[in-house]
Amino acid sequence: MAGFIKTVNLWDTKITDAIESGKLTLNAGQWVTCGTDGVKSRFIAFNPASKTYDVVHGATVEEVNARFAARMEARKLAEARRAGRLAA
Repeated sequence: MAGFIKTVNLWDTKITDAIESGKLTLNAGQWVTCGTDGVKSRFIAFNPASKTYDVVHGATVEEVNARFAARMEARKLAEARRAGRLAA
């Protein structure tokens, strides 16, 4: 697993092209922005089938971190349900 990199701008087509082609893989928790003046957000995941980016935003770093933790927990539970480990 690769480490974290400098904050990336998800509105930069060079970045999205690299992600969508598989040349760049971001870790969950990677700091990102949406635009050059964007507030820092945290990357959750990328779905290559739908080309959907899952990113959490917030007004403060604390709010972003809280939303990130909650989203990761929700994804973990959803994954467990899909795998049949938990009843729906």
